[in-house]
Amino acid sequence: MNYITEACDALPQFNRDWSLQMTVKVTERDDAHMSHEVVAHGIRIWDVHQQDLLVGMFHNEADAHNYKNELETLEKQREMQVS
Repeated sequence: MNYITEACDALPQFNRDWSLQMTVKVTERDDAHMSHEVVAHGIRIWDVHQQDLLVGMFHNEADAHNYKNELETLEKQREMQVS
């Protein structure tokens, strides 16, 4: 399943040096950053960050990692276009 339907062109204005590898990471949200209701229902949330910006939230860890992989693939494609 593809989650990305369109590439964002806003990022290059902030990072024009494409030799710098963007970082994408998946982290599980801790209870301190969720509502009491979510914690009480045992809901777990995985955040996807790209260059320390939150770009996605998922209830399923596998979906979060799939999205991370898609972002990394797009980064590599963009890097190859610039080279």
